[in-house]
Formats: sequence, C-alpha cells, structure tokens
Amino acid sequence: MLPITDIPNPAYRKKKGIKSSWERRSEQYFADLTDDKELYYYELTSTGYDHGRVIDLKVLTYFCEIEGLLIQDRENRKNGILSDESYSVDYIKLDKNIGRAAIRNLLAEKSQYDRLLFIDCDAEVRSNDFISKYIEAGEQSSVVCGGLVHSDTPPAAGHELRYKYEKRADKKRSARYRQESPYSQFSTFSFMIKRDIFLQIKFDEKFVQYGYEDVLFGIRLKERNIDIKHIDNPLTHTGIENNELFLRKTETAIKTLSDKHEQFNGNTTLLKWYSLVKRMHLSGVLNYIWICFNTIMIKNLTGRHPNLFVFSLYKAALFAHINR
Repeated sequence: MLPITDIPNPAYRKKKGIKSSWERRSEQYFADLTDDKELYYYELTSTGYDHGRVIDLKVLTYFCEIEGLLIQDRENRKNGILSDESYSVDYIKLDKNIGRAAIRNLLAEKSQYDRLLFIDCDAEVRSNDFISKYIEAGEQSSVVCGGLVHSDTPPAAGHELRYKYEKRADKKRSARYRQESPYSQFSTFSFMIKRDIFLQIKFDEKFVQYGYEDVLFGIRLKERNIDIKHIDNPLTHTGIENNELFLRKTETAIKTLSDKHEQFNGNTTLLKWYSLVKRMHLSGVLNYIWICFNTIMIKNLTGRHPNLFVFSLYKAALFAHINR
C-alpha cells in the first residue's frame, strides 16, 4: 500500500497536469460507481467519524494506508449501522451517550496516524478529487476546512426553515470569504487537522448538548495561533431537519451558549449582538418580545413560509429571556 505521505508533490502534479497512479485508479473506480450502491466513507488518514453515504472504505485502503474508526453511542443505535464485518473499520459500540465532543476526542485518542479527517454523518461527497484536495492543502496547513453546500432542490414540505437558513448562509461559504475570518468561520462539518494539535486542544467535553463546540474549538485555535486554510472542497449537507426539530435544536444551542458564554469572550454573532443591545438598555424589550410573541414566532417558523428575520428575532429574544 502507498502511504499517504509518500504521494508525489500534489502541487507540482497539478501544475504539470500529472496524475499519480493513486489518483488514476481512484478516479477510474469512482467513474464505475452506480447510484444504487450503498457506499460508506469513514476516515482518510487517521480517525473516523459518524457514518455517511459517500465512499467505500475498502477502496481507500487499497489506494493508501489509512485506518477507519467508528464509534456509535447508545442514543443512535436505533438509526441502524453497518455490521462489524462490512468494512475494514474498528467499530466501537458505547453503552451510554457521552456527547458529540467526547466521541470526537475518543476517536482521535484511538487513532494512530498523524492526520485526522472529520466529516459529519449527514454529508455526501460531490467530487472524485475530494480526498486529493485535502491531501494537497494539508501539506501546507495544520488545519484545513473544506466547507459545505446545499442542494438546489428544496426538501419535502415541513423542512423549509433549515433549508432557507442554510441556502442564505451558502452565499458566504466560499473559501475566499471564509479565509477573511478563518477562526470564526471554522466548522467541524468537514475538516482535517494534525493529530498532535487536535490532542493538545480537544473538544470541550462539558459540551454534551447540541451547539457551539465548534465555535469554541475555533477560538482555541486562534489563541494558539494555529493556521487554518479554507479551501473550496465542499460536501453536500443532507441533514435538513423538519422545522420543529430544527427549532428545538436551535433552542438547545442558545441555552448552551447562555450557560457557557464566558468561555467565548463575546466571539459569536449572537453574543456580540446581545452585548450591543445591553449597552443600549434594550434587553428588556427583547425579553418583552419573547413573553408576548414567542407563540406567534414559533407558529411562523414551523409553518410552510418561515421568515428568517423572525428567526433572528426569535433567537435574540430567547437569549434575552434566558439571561433576564
């Protein structure tokens, strides 16, 4: 097998239009794939992550030296999983729910190679050169973020809120835009990082509930002056929740931010906005809006035509209500 560090200089190959045997075999394989195959990609060079329908791990182990790690907590067992023998992965079943942050840390601790590639479970690969782009960028930077996009095809009825929110955000997700604020734009949806750096920082395992652990990780990278390279290597986000579930997740994230706001030093959009409101002595107004209009806002946001301004107002009012 060809170790990933032995692949010839990708920048030189790209400039000369030369493809390595690894790339040629990879592209030929992917060209032969059919849409009805159930394919799963867990990990590139070091550690695994939640399962997603993307690339066959057996193919990757044929092209380069990798390991695959999969950890499934008790809560998600009902969602189904591959059998232990299906792919060349170390499959660990947990008897209790330890949270998103703790699972990522555990995966890194159990890994053995020097680079980690994390991908959220609701991601799909869009191109055959997804891996080679990460390899090339990873030779130049300690941390690489690939980005995400969303389908132009609207989801089923009842999923409008998350879809509208994400499609508007997609307009500011190019690598060029993200690189202007590399740390605040850090996302755990798809990123590569040196193993030793990850183990120095780790995700804060006090973040058991949903929300903001990636923002704090970006802050920790900035504090240590660790470089981040943003590239245009997006995955398609397929996990568009229904309106009610997305609103509940948003509420959980806001409560998490409220509980742990001191760790962020004002480095989130909501905290900056709320700080301005407090200086203007308007936090009481936001709390009043929550008390009087939260039911109306929820009705709009869970309906077929949610308004994104109402969504922003809802988050700000809820935060003010929690911190009244």
